[in-house]
Amino acid sequence: MKGHVTIAVYLFFDVLIINSKLLLGREFGLKHLDYTYQDGDGGIAAALGVAENFADGDTKGGKMNRDEQEDTTIYKVVVNHEEQYSIWPAYRENPLGWRDVGKSGSKVECLAYIKEVWTDMRPLSLRKNMEEIAQSLSQSQTTETPGREQSSKSKGSPAGDDLVKRLSEGNHPVEASLRPEKSVQALKECINRGYVHIKFTNTRGGTELGVRLDRDASDFRQADFDNQTGNVHLVGGLTLNYVKVRCIADIDLKTLTGQGHLEPVKE
Repeated sequence: MKGHVTIAVYLFFDVLIINSKLLLGREFGLKHLDYTYQDGDGGIAAALGVAENFADGDTKGGKMNRDEQEDTTIYKVVVNHEEQYSIWPAYRENPLGWRDVGKSGSKVECLAYIKEVWTDMRPLSLRKNMEEIAQSLSQSQTTETPGREQSSKSKGSPAGDDLVKRLSEGNHPVEASLRPEKSVQALKECINRGYVHIKFTNTRGGTELGVRLDRDASDFRQADFDNQTGNVHLVGGLTLNYVKVRCIADIDLKTLTGQGHLEPVKE
């Protein structure tokens, strides 16, 4: 130990590295961090070694205030499998589990991009679970009473759990359900993540399904994402009303609409 130093890390790259996971420092109320510098390998000093250009270029002493000096670093926006966003210096290799989204620039530009696209802070796995629960509740609420159910059936109208059967008969109009904006680029990013939302538009209020893609069964050979022409053949699985099904949809990249249907999976 050659001495003790106090260094103020102001939202260090706006992230905090803990156990090799990238977390937003502001979620922890991080404004500064005190630590003791130690020569040699290991320790938190090594973990913070990625912080460069301390005051007067001395990484072993002094106090740095990023608000008082211009940050000329070029950053890139990265996202993990849970669709959580952060920024990372463009010249550094991505942390394990994170990938580029194609946006780079100054810190301000990258954070503005994240603010625009990251509108739902819930992890992807949580959103999927909540969507399945909401879908199940919605279907249970539309179940008819015995008398009305008989009347409905006599008219040939599907009700309740017959939704699976209805969407499995013939093709139905569908559209790619995309957020925050409906674009070919957004669809391509969903395909790259292996999870898309397909909305059947001819049901009451529309039926939006989260589909985990089967890349071997899907076909993207007719798609020109750069020129936004052609079509994609999407095939994936999900559970609807406690029934395992495959969703098959052909989407036109020009309109992001098409035709689709379900196929019950025999176990």
